[in-house]
Amino acid sequence: MQGGVGDYTAHLARALRARGAEVTVLTSQRAIAEPHSSAESSWVLPEIADWGTRCWRHILHVARERHTDVVHVQYQTAAFGMHPAINILPLTARLTRPRPRFVVTFHDLKPPYLFPKAGPLRKLPAWLLARSADAVIATNDEDLAVLRLALQGEKNGSVDSRLHLIPIGSNIPPLPAPSATDVEEWREGLGIEPQSVLLSFFGFLNRNKGTDVLLDALALLSGKHRNLYLLVVGGTIGDSDPSNRAYAHLIRGKADDPRLRGRVFWTGFTRPEEVSLNLQRTDICVLPFREGSSYRHGTLVAALAHGLPIITTIGVSARASAGIGPPPLSHGQNCLLVPPGDAGKLAEAIEILGWDGDLRARLSQGSRTLAPHFEWGRIAELHLELYRDLLAD
Repeated sequence: MQGGVGDYTAHLARALRARGAEVTVLTSQRAIAEPHSSAESSWVLPEIADWGTRCWRHILHVARERHTDVVHVQYQTAAFGMHPAINILPLTARLTRPRPRFVVTFHDLKPPYLFPKAGPLRKLPAWLLARSADAVIATNDEDLAVLRLALQGEKNGSVDSRLHLIPIGSNIPPLPAPSATDVEEWREGLGIEPQSVLLSFFGFLNRNKGTDVLLDALALLSGKHRNLYLLVVGGTIGDSDPSNRAYAHLIRGKADDPRLRGRVFWTGFTRPEEVSLNLQRTDICVLPFREGSSYRHGTLVAALAHGLPIITTIGVSARASAGIGPPPLSHGQNCLLVPPGDAGKLAEAIEILGWDGDLRARLSQGSRTLAPHFEWGRIAELHLELYRDLLAD
């Protein structure tokens, strides 16, 4: 299925299996079986018709049938159809024997839909899921802080020991960099002149990604720099949240502005290998998240893994962590940071980095220095350590 959580689950499952764990992925019937994945058909089960309360019995049945020690929910609200049933699953499972341990990774903290005008009650399902799980994983500092408040011990304000920080990995494994000749011929095929600067934007189109701000910044630079182009890498709408069609239509309209016509290229959804090559054929990756950069974004982690010079927005990933996660982004060391939603400042950063090869080289090295913190082998080991501690209790 197209989307960051699907990619994350696939990579994590394979890394755990490579280390001897027996893994079953239970997912939606909408998941598409591809010919190359036939070897995984015994442990990837696309059997869930919908994520309402009827899914409880099937999940627990598969858990018993496969002698499951740990049920690990990869939680993103839209991936479960905005339905709160999955949030109550750990509570319902407390009546089963033997009871598997429940772990939940929060990929976002967006509240599910309950009923019209539910208001603050919409936060209740996520709170229940966090409170009833045996262990809770945050993937970034921002979510860690929110979950720490939700799980704060009732006595002395102590932090709940069930809370852990484990970052996500790159959803696109880096291939060896293409040769200069390959890049030159590929760009020539698109009609990009030599000595041009090619930006990349990676990720699905939605308002939080700030794609409109990027196009506005390009429009501001269009009169001054005729040799500036943008490659939009990947599909435009994911499987988990198809509600962004209107925004994608808006972005297509902006790209057809006379100032940008012929400067914006679209790869569409491609295999990960092609995504890796396309990213490395560009000079700068621009990720202008409207809510600020965060290591919850697989696209940001992928750009780091590929050693790309990055321009992104000031956010939680640019602030010091509690010392238990990856180091923060640092302006001028591993990226350039601009205020969210500011097309003018973004245009200035593009202009500075686009024509400063030494700065691009320094930021590229900074990306590579951060990349080991997001390797799947390291992430799998952290999960296995957590699972073993749970089962030892």
